[in-house]
This record gives sequence, C-alpha cells and structure tokens, in this order.
Amino acid sequence: MLRILLILLLASASGCEAWNDDGMEQNDNRMRAVDVKACVAEGGIVSPVCMSGVSACVVPYADAGSGCNDSSECIGRCLKRNSGSEAGGACEADNNPCGCETEVIGGEIQGTLCID
Repeated sequence: MLRILLILLLASASGCEAWNDDGMEQNDNRMRAVDVKACVAEGGIVSPVCMSGVSACVVPYADAGSGCNDSSECIGRCLKRNSGSEAGGACEADNNPCGCETEVIGGEIQGTLCID
C-alpha cells in the first residue's frame, strides 16, 4: 500500500512539473511573437502586461487624459476618473488591456471590468 501511495505521489509531482514547463514555454513563445521593430515604429514600447507578465507592444495614445463623455471621443476608451462619482471621464493612456477600468459611455459611468 505504501508503495502505491509513493508511486502516485511521484506521478502527480512529475505531472505538475510538466504542466509548469509547458506553461513557461507558451509564455516564452508569446514573448517572442512581439515584433519589436514594428512596435517601436508605432511609438510603442515592449513591456510585460497583466499578472502573467506576457510581453506586449504598449502604445501611448496622443489624447491620453483629455476629458471625455464617451469612447467615441477618444483614440482608446473613455474611462472614469479615479476620484468622485460624477459622470465624465478621461481618455485612457495607452492600449494596455489589463487592470480594472470603468468605461464612460454616453456620459454614464458603466460597471467596472477587470482584465488580466
């Protein structure tokens, strides 16, 4: 019985290690997929994003911080300003999709969406 438990324990441990290796390999492949030259030409910077730290081309928006009442007024999205509950927002800073943001649509504050 002890021998069977030991075999099961070793098998489960090696299975976890294999999963971690595959995950790391997938992450490395995604990091290599970023075209650094194209990113820089677009005015961006290759940076780790989200909790996974996957490399992405993060491009700043020219209208970042401008006041807005709807995403149609921005290059990116119109996001609720950090303070207060009043309607109205500011154009987002860049194309980084990660984090918790509250979009403003038609002057109305929407629900908060967290992406990671």
